[in-house]
Amino acid sequence: MSRKINFIVLHCSDSNQASHDNIETIRNWHTLRGFIGPDGIKGNSDDIGYHYFISRNGTVHPGRKEEYVGAHVKNHNRFSLGICLSGRTFSDFHSSQFITARKLVDDLLKKYNLTRKDVKLHRELDAGKTCPNFTLAQFWQT
Repeated sequence: MSRKINFIVLHCSDSNQASHDNIETIRNWHTLRGFIGPDGIKGNSDDIGYHYFISRNGTVHPGRKEEYVGAHVKNHNRFSLGICLSGRTFSDFHSSQFITARKLVDDLLKKYNLTRKDVKLHRELDAGKTCPNFTLAQFWQT
């Protein structure tokens, strides 16, 4: 099963607590809130809303499978992939996270025949959000 991917959305966990620096905490938050996504198939999408989570040490943790629609940005999940970096403010993020995230994003851009202009911030697509609390310039340069 494959689906059309038009863009990649960057997020943050909006927490700087050490106990929140793991995908299981995020998974629990999302499943308790019912983030099952528009495909509505439990077992396929009853999981973390993001496709990837990057912990503060720069480790990539796979989340929802890429072939499943995410639950990470209202009205834009069907044709996107979501990547979440652990942290709340720009000073919380580590350079290792950005290095890892850039490598992951570049690999996904190549895989889906996209360009860097197809990388979006959550707040660009969902008014009123501040996530991911860094700019695209900071993302590409840090």
